[in-house]
Amino acid sequence: MVAKRVLITAMAAFLAVGANAGWAEEGPFSVRLNPRLELESAEPAVIEGRIRGPLQRNEWMLPPTDYVKFSEDPWRSDRPIEDLIVDRVRPATCAALNALVDRGYEPWDEPVYLDDCKALRLLKRARPSRESFVRTLTMSVELVDVLPAMIDSGAIFDRLCDEYVAMNKGIPWSTYDEIVEVSVIDRFAMDVKAQHPKTWEEIDAFESVGGGWTRLETLAWGDFDGDGVEDMLISSSSHAMNWNLTDGYTTVARDSYGDVYMVSRDSPVAVLHVIDAESHLTPRLLDYEPCDYP
Repeated sequence: MVAKRVLITAMAAFLAVGANAGWAEEGPFSVRLNPRLELESAEPAVIEGRIRGPLQRNEWMLPPTDYVKFSEDPWRSDRPIEDLIVDRVRPATCAALNALVDRGYEPWDEPVYLDDCKALRLLKRARPSRESFVRTLTMSVELVDVLPAMIDSGAIFDRLCDEYVAMNKGIPWSTYDEIVEVSVIDRFAMDVKAQHPKTWEEIDAFESVGGGWTRLETLAWGDFDGDGVEDMLISSSSHAMNWNLTDGYTTVARDSYGDVYMVSRDSPVAVLHVIDAESHLTPRLLDYEPCDYP
């Protein structure tokens, strides 16, 4: 039944999203950028200049948030979170911000520049592509029929592991979850409200399973992994996914901000896959690790 639904969804995705694209479009295709990044071009020197330049480029932009180093994982500790802070730094550039993240620092408040800084580092790898199966894909209601559920970056109860397996089976987000609402902002960004299914062993403890909003934004198109096929660079921020327990308590999944995914596909009817997906299966996002899958 699942396989049949996946096939039907894939064909619907082709008719709704991929029909205008036809089969593989032949390039070469230059790297395309979201205008919000305000980059003059995708030339490495231009990108490096932005990475080394100030995060707050004018007085109207938000100031960067502090990044903190914890002595232990605050999600697994009973101590007050303030007592776990061993260092606190406010980065002034993307270079400094990325270096802090690499060293295990986490944002103290909403990290308004985190996704852009991650994207800029990946953009240094972008090259023109010789063919594309994503050339005409933009944010739309139909896009959830070809996106993997793994791009919903909020994680709880090892859900991310299940999403990873579903992606490898070619199961799209719209099949894995119930998509309650899609609010398209423009061709680059949209909000998706998903209702998560009751699939865990502990489900008897739950009287209802809530959903959450995920903001997706396409930041660039280009060949990021060197295979000559065009990829998409998508940022994802998820928040407020609630599970109501039968004993009256509410469990809230950890919010996730500033995750950036490289996604691609090798057929106009295929579900998109996350490139280097294993790198996203990190202890920071998993409640029980590692994933118990081969």
